[in-house]
Order: sequence, then structure tokens, then C-alpha cells
Amino acid sequence: MIRWRFASFIKEEEQTVAKIRKRHGAGFKAKVALAAIPGDAVATELPARFSVHANRIYAWKKTVLSDLAGLFDKDAGGLSDKEAELSRVYGQLGRVTLERGFLSRKSGL
Repeated sequence: MIRWRFASFIKEEEQTVAKIRKRHGAGFKAKVALAAIPGDAVATELPARFSVHANRIYAWKKTVLSDLAGLFDKDAGGLSDKEAELSRVYGQLGRVTLERGFLSRKSGL
């Protein structure tokens, strides 16, 4: 009987621990990745200092290094094109919403 209670207690503990997941902001990720770029830190030093797994640090560092060339690209106008397209779509959505409201009021629905 005691074993069963202990086993169920462990199951409950595992379930509560599994639900907790820490989410890191972009600023924190950038700070950790920039600290990892020089490579002079010992492999266990950065995970201990920032309380993040070494695989996460490696992935963030890889992302920073792969996207670094885009910062100096003069023809990188992709963001403004996306913003223009987004504002166009929002404008169209607003017009359609107004038309729908007008037509529903006039039809009596």
C-alpha cells in the first residue's frame, strides 16, 4: 500500500514538473548568444552563468551568426515590403467589415 502511494506521488510530481517551461525574451537570447560568440568561455561556464542548456546557447549563437550578414545588406528591404502588404490587407479587411455591417443593417438581418 505504501509503495502504491509513493508511486502515485512520483507520477503527480512528474506531471507538475513537466508543465513548467521557461520562455526567454529576445533580449536575453541576444545577450547569451553574444557572450558565446568569442568562444573563450569554457563549455560549462555559460550554461551555469545564464541557467540555460548548452544546446540552447549553441542554437541561439548559430542563429545570430547566420543572420549577421543580413544586417549589412543594403538591399534588405524585405521588412518594409511585408509591412506595406500587411497594411494593405488590413485596409481591405476594414473595408469589407464596414460593407458587411452596412449590408446586414440594410437587409434587416
